[in-house]
Amino acid sequence: MTPNRPKFRLHVRSSEWPSLREIAPAAIGFVAVFSALLVFQPMQVYQGLFLAPVFIASRHGLKSGLAGAGIAIVLQSNVQLMTDGAVITQASAGPVLSTWALYAAVGLAAGAAFTYVASAQREAMYREVLANIGKVMSSSLDMEEVYDHFAERLRTIIPFDQLAISIVDTQQGITVSSYVAGTSESDSAKPGESTPLQGSLAGIVVRKRSPATVDSVTREQIDNELPALRAAYNDGYRSFLTVPLVHRDDVVAVLEMRSFEPASYTSHYSMLAERVGNQIAGAIAIALMYAEREKTETALREAEQNYRTLVENANDSIVVLSGGEAVYRNPAYETLLGHEREGSEGCSFMSAVAPEHRDRILEYYEIRMAGGTPPDQYELELMTAEGLRVSMDVRPRIVEYDGKPATMLVMRNVTERKHLEEQLILAQKMEAVGQLAGGIAHDFNNLLSAVIGFAQLANLQLETRGTVESSHLDEIQQAAERGAQLTRQLLAFSRRQVTEPKVLNLNDLIVNLDRMLRRLIGEHVELITLTAAELGAVRVDLGQMEQVLTNLVVNARDAMGEGGTLTIRTENVDLDDESARIDPELEPGKYVRVTVSDNGLGMKPDVAAHIFEPFFTTKGVGEGTGLGLSTCYGIVKQNGGHIAVESELNGGTTFKIFLPRLAETPEVLQADDSERAEGPLTGSETVLLVEDEPAVRKLTSEVLQNQGYRVLEATNGVEAVGVMEDDPGHRIDLLVTDVVMPAMGGRELAQRFRTSRPDGKVLYMSGYPDSMISRQGDVNLDGGFLQKPVTMVELARKVREMLDH
Repeated sequence: MTPNRPKFRLHVRSSEWPSLREIAPAAIGFVAVFSALLVFQPMQVYQGLFLAPVFIASRHGLKSGLAGAGIAIVLQSNVQLMTDGAVITQASAGPVLSTWALYAAVGLAAGAAFTYVASAQREAMYREVLANIGKVMSSSLDMEEVYDHFAERLRTIIPFDQLAISIVDTQQGITVSSYVAGTSESDSAKPGESTPLQGSLAGIVVRKRSPATVDSVTREQIDNELPALRAAYNDGYRSFLTVPLVHRDDVVAVLEMRSFEPASYTSHYSMLAERVGNQIAGAIAIALMYAEREKTETALREAEQNYRTLVENANDSIVVLSGGEAVYRNPAYETLLGHEREGSEGCSFMSAVAPEHRDRILEYYEIRMAGGTPPDQYELELMTAEGLRVSMDVRPRIVEYDGKPATMLVMRNVTERKHLEEQLILAQKMEAVGQLAGGIAHDFNNLLSAVIGFAQLANLQLETRGTVESSHLDEIQQAAERGAQLTRQLLAFSRRQVTEPKVLNLNDLIVNLDRMLRRLIGEHVELITLTAAELGAVRVDLGQMEQVLTNLVVNARDAMGEGGTLTIRTENVDLDDESARIDPELEPGKYVRVTVSDNGLGMKPDVAAHIFEPFFTTKGVGEGTGLGLSTCYGIVKQNGGHIAVESELNGGTTFKIFLPRLAETPEVLQADDSERAEGPLTGSETVLLVEDEPAVRKLTSEVLQNQGYRVLEATNGVEAVGVMEDDPGHRIDLLVTDVVMPAMGGRELAQRFRTSRPDGKVLYMSGYPDSMISRQGDVNLDGGFLQKPVTMVELARKVREMLDH
């Protein structure tokens, strides 16, 4: 026996069949090739199994067959086989080998049979597990229940201490744990937790789309290569198996199993887990699809609810038109028009549109529904249930309503805005006319002063009255006075008149005007005055307020050609924020309201909208200038108040004046000032007259001299200072001066005059409006002021008044 040759010992008990444990080592150890052909065909029964091994030995190898299962035994020719210590030679190898081959064949056949039976049993068990999982998935939509049954069944075929199913989100690069079963004390996996794909076993699985296992790794390897497993490793897990769950070529989730025992997961478990996982992948994909659909539907429901809440609570009016009918109207629309939400008659959209707008709206609707492009914004007027008109800014949009194309109209009430715009336009018009009037007022008033004055002087110098010459002079004077009145009206409505405001009780003013107003309106109109007791005081210019009331009364009279009733009412009113919105310049607060109303012809809304505009009139040619009501507007505004009109065709007109109410004591007005006794208007005092307009200076000087006054003249302020210095006796009693002059204005001249003559009086005269006078500095109107043009009587009366006080 060669010492270096390997020796194989096989102990066989001939009295019984060997067990698989005994035969298996022999089956693994025999490898032989012989020169002679050996064929063995024993037929035996082993533990109820029929065995028919066939062995064919040749020089090149040994083959055997057992019911399709192959067994190969190969012995090298130079291997010595020993049994019971005896060396089996080639000569005696035949019987021995035959016995060994028989035992080996029987053992291997039995092992193969057992392997086949065990494999069949395991396959049946796998199929049962898969069938149970499929049954649960088909009978329940509760994924938590499906996951629980899945984990329970999977534990019977694959061992694990913890199982997790995580949803893959490739867009965000994470997995989100959806289900965890197993050890509950672990913090390494919790439902809802997200884990980055980068640095995780799941990331490898998703990228390679095949299972992956981690076994017998060190902490350093975990930290460096798979940091996402650090927490699980710290919890004691040593074996990890992760399987991709693929549905329709997409990795929808990963199945993760962990074990505290090392080397727990072989390739067999990997393939088995992948097989089971593919079955639940479909359920997960469907669950995700339903979850996404539910999420989308919930979002749609919430969006619809939010949109409905927004529409239902919107301040804008919203109407949906389909087939020419209003299929939806939001509460704001119904409230605005005064219609009920459902079932009310006559509240369709087109019936609410003002008649003159209906054809245009229908045209827009037809163009839009035909795919055209009508205006995406326009204005229209709607009619309320009470017949009032409201202006709406409309924004149309194509929408789908109940599955049909429709037009949604989002409408904003711009009535107030348009009212404010109209007031702004009116104010701008008045400002423009006022600037024009202010620009020509000075020169025009100087011209009219000369015309009026010289016409009066000429009339005085005529020896006899009633002649043709006297008549002509009267016509000249009357025409000039009408021109002066026109200028005053222009300045009044443009708020450029010089005013002398006083604290008054308007009841006193109305009482004083009563007799004069009754003469104006005639006997065919009944005048009713309703004055409030304890009426508050107001600060106004007396003459201007008389003009306002007179103009309003005359207009009311003209509107009642065949007679009627005219009512003047005074009352205290308190305006809150809402009430004060009738005018942007009208602040909330306490007011005195004067109402002048008639039951005359009234006006259409479009006429009433322009009633305060300058030169706007409804009277015939030659019957009015169109400045009466605009003058009222300007005067009321200049006195800090507001005037509004309400009118209805054939229903009369009402004007309302609001003036700020004061807590002061009003001045007592003298009854009928115009008719009280008047003293002589002559005098002998010295008057210094300063006027840069030669014609006006000459006229004024002549009038004053005719009244007996000594007159000193100067053309401007500088010249007047020289006159004062040349007057040795300082005998100048009154300074009559223009306000706006070159070199030195009237205010500076008056200051110098009062410095040298403290008791001297000053009377200002000007053809300019108050805005231009104010640029020269504050004018002390208590010292006296005359607005050009003035008549001889007005001038004589004012001079006498200044000298006597």
